[in-house]
Amino acid sequence: MIERRGPRVCVVGSRALPGTAALPFLTFILNLNEPTLLLRARRSGPSNNQFEFACHVMARTLDIPVELFVPDAGGRSSTFFRDIKMVSKADVVICVFPGEQPMEGGTAHVVEKAQDDRVPVYAYTYDPDTGHWGRLGEWDPDNAWGERVPAG
Repeated sequence: MIERRGPRVCVVGSRALPGTAALPFLTFILNLNEPTLLLRARRSGPSNNQFEFACHVMARTLDIPVELFVPDAGGRSSTFFRDIKMVSKADVVICVFPGEQPMEGGTAHVVEKAQDDRVPVYAYTYDPDTGHWGRLGEWDPDNAWGERVPAG
């Protein structure tokens, strides 16, 4: 018998984002049927990234399962392997960046790995003045998520 499950949504954001940048994500995640949230974590606990931590808290508050991906010991390279494992489990990747910052660092690495693994990825910028996301771009060759993700 095939076990049905809801979508696994990997969400990552720049460390420069405030926790309030997670609010537009709330509407998206609430409209999915039994989602599981995939998030980065540190060996010492949940991410110290305010955006990712806020996503974690919102999901837990709403009884949405969260799967945390913790890097093994071993320095910076272990975080990249953690990201690869997290993306491999995802059905879609949502990335958020501050509007004034280039797409770089670990969050950009997640975007690259999603494309390598053919996992749909949607990137957004966050405007702290309006509290809204703007669609930066996407890679979803089969348009599997085009109607479901935030329009931006």
